[in-house]
Amino acid sequence: MKKTIIASIIGIMAISASNAYAGHAKHKYRGDNFYDRAKVTHVEPLYQTVRVSVPHQQCYQQEVRTHRRHHDDKVAKTLIGGLIGGAIGHKHGNHKPGSTIAGALIGAAIGNEIGDNRRYRHERVSYEDVCETTYSFQEEQRLDGYNVTYRYKGEYFTTRMDQHPGKRIRVRVHVSPVVD
Repeated sequence: MKKTIIASIIGIMAISASNAYAGHAKHKYRGDNFYDRAKVTHVEPLYQTVRVSVPHQQCYQQEVRTHRRHHDDKVAKTLIGGLIGGAIGHKHGNHKPGSTIAGALIGAAIGNEIGDNRRYRHERVSYEDVCETTYSFQEEQRLDGYNVTYRYKGEYFTTRMDQHPGKRIRVRVHVSPVVD
């Protein structure tokens, strides 16, 4: 009978030990901590108001005027004026060399003056696109995280998370003795 009682006690202890071990087999131990899963009961998204700069581009056409200088026109007009003045001086000066030279100098001076007055005669007008960027500011709501309420072993806890947790959340359980 003693053997039966001892065998029964050993059997009960073995079953109790295996049940105790099986109860913690789903937990991962690390020192005084282990990890478990808790049911998520409420998730509240958290938003942050941010000020955002928005660029706007405004374009328009601007008139551009360019002037072409005619240096060769001035030289050509001086030469032509000198030739015409020389011919007139030669004809009206009775073919005297001094009158021909005087007429050429006077004609060259007049041609040069005409070239100076008409130096900016050719003006070109064109249009070019001009763009300016201005900025306006607007406020936006951006997702900043979640307040998560979960239940573990009948107790409710709340934490803040960066991502949505889903239906269950992994928790770390710390066990330590209480010394009175």
